[in-house]
Amino acid sequence: MNRNVAIVHFNTPELTEACILSIRKHGGGDYAVYIFDNSDERPFIKKMPGVKILDNTKGQIIDFDKELEKYPEKDESLGCAKGCHFGSDKHMMSVQKLWELIPDGFLLLDSDILIRRSVDHMFMEDECAAGYISHCSGPKRRERFLPMILWINVPMCVKGGAKFFDPDRSWSLHKGADDRRNGWDTGATLLSDIRRLKPQCHGRKVDIRNLIFHYGNGSWIRNDLAQQTLWLKQHRDLWQSEDKEREKYYTVLTYIFNGYERVHEIQQKDPDAEYILVTDDPKLKSKTWKVVFDDSLKKLSAFDKCYHVRFHPFLYAKTDIVVRIDGSIQVNKSLEKIVNDFDGYDRCLMIHPRRNTMKEEYDVWVNTRGYPKEQADKCLGFMKRMGYDMKLQGLYQGCFEILRKNEVNRNINDIVYDFLRYLGDGKIERLDQTITSFVINHLFQDLKVMPVSENLVTNSPLMTWYLHNSFTPIPDDKEKIEPYLFNKPVKTKEYGVEK
Repeated sequence: MNRNVAIVHFNTPELTEACILSIRKHGGGDYAVYIFDNSDERPFIKKMPGVKILDNTKGQIIDFDKELEKYPEKDESLGCAKGCHFGSDKHMMSVQKLWELIPDGFLLLDSDILIRRSVDHMFMEDECAAGYISHCSGPKRRERFLPMILWINVPMCVKGGAKFFDPDRSWSLHKGADDRRNGWDTGATLLSDIRRLKPQCHGRKVDIRNLIFHYGNGSWIRNDLAQQTLWLKQHRDLWQSEDKEREKYYTVLTYIFNGYERVHEIQQKDPDAEYILVTDDPKLKSKTWKVVFDDSLKKLSAFDKCYHVRFHPFLYAKTDIVVRIDGSIQVNKSLEKIVNDFDGYDRCLMIHPRRNTMKEEYDVWVNTRGYPKEQADKCLGFMKRMGYDMKLQGLYQGCFEILRKNEVNRNINDIVYDFLRYLGDGKIERLDQTITSFVINHLFQDLKVMPVSENLVTNSPLMTWYLHNSFTPIPDDKEKIEPYLFNKPVKTKEYGVEK
């Protein structure tokens, strides 16, 4: 069973972040966390490992402005945004929408709670729901599942016919209701359905008092940043890690072997990134990189060492995203903008600015760089035997890429690495970007690619690409051809500056 956690967020990013950190620290598992963000003032923008933001700040998922038309008689005197407890309406509709977005089920958490101990036992495969049962406020006193921490087994609920939100039953303040001040009843419809639909639906009452610490009404009555900050400080033992080290979101990975490159120190760091330089030189030092000496590579050739790191980046990175750059590239500023743009993609590829086909690339290497023609013919013949269309356009640079830790990237890297070793006849094939481009174009056309231009490293404030073993920048090439991806023209993301 997948271990998913869902939080509906509304204008309390500090509380939400602390909630996530507390479940990482005490929750008992490496959970996937989903943030359904309904904020209108303070969205959740923090990039955290294993956290996916479902952005509804502008009604991209649920248009609440249209939903308000169904509630024209709401009483604004109760103090909630746009009418009577519409914040709770939003919460219930959001949770119901999450049933579609996380169909495996999830543990629902309030954004203003801190986890005190393991919650792994809350994930119950044989229960439609599991949580604490309490009474709603107001005169009707309906019983409900308290939504502070609530297991929802979506497949079982859907199969049994239960819902979390139903506009005809979930909210007593819908149009035409007489009991206007009945209060919210989030979780009441789910509990009612489970009781009504027995035996196909069944739930379990769980004592949650020792599992969580609750701030209470963080996005409504007690939406006071100073008060929230004080509360978080008072209970920092529940969410702050012992080593005080900030959890990283992505890794910038580079490598220098056989003294081939100079160390290009980082000019500006992103606090959400780790910076790792892998080397075979135990004496190599850096003021800005975390130097990792890998003694296991000492018997390999220089290219073997480079490609071992290049195609096995997650052996060194702890994060789920790696920005891999050649040792000849200097990081000048935070790469946060690129990594944020990478959301939703598997891999970021730098489109070659001057050539689009494998044949063109091999011809240039043979004619200008002393690459053996017989080796070029061997590699091209290998591609043809694999059924590759040599006219297909799409060639990708090897000096930079961004990878997400997933199965498709692992498969790509494993296949490319195996092909490089096979084509090298006992040593690794030198020209890796053609083999990488061939594998991606031929075998992984469903790959979600974010294409970028070479401007990123030649005409950008973010990075500078230098000639090998020097501090001489590679000049920006103004004569770029039309970029292609998977044999189709593509618009690349640009991060360059106008000159």
